Amino acid sequence: MTHMPDEIFDRVVQAVGEASVKSIMLSPNLGEPLLAPGFLEKISRLRKAGVENIEVTTNGTLFHKFGVDRLLSSA
Repeated sequence: MTHMPDEIFDRVVQAVGEASVKSIMLSPNLGEPLLAPGFLEKISRLRKAGVENIEVTTNGTLFHKFGVDRLLSSA
């Protein structure tokens, strides 16, 4: 499974902030989003860039990895 390189994610976060994007869908086109390294950190960075609504499509089998409460409070 391939994940977005950090350098590209950094550029996306910067562009999202500059464009005042308020909603983002983290699509599962490349697989289960909860498997992405640093998933909660990336959610936090999007929040700091001004994103208010973050939608994630997951099959939910990895909620135990983060804890549902922690995941919901992050997203």
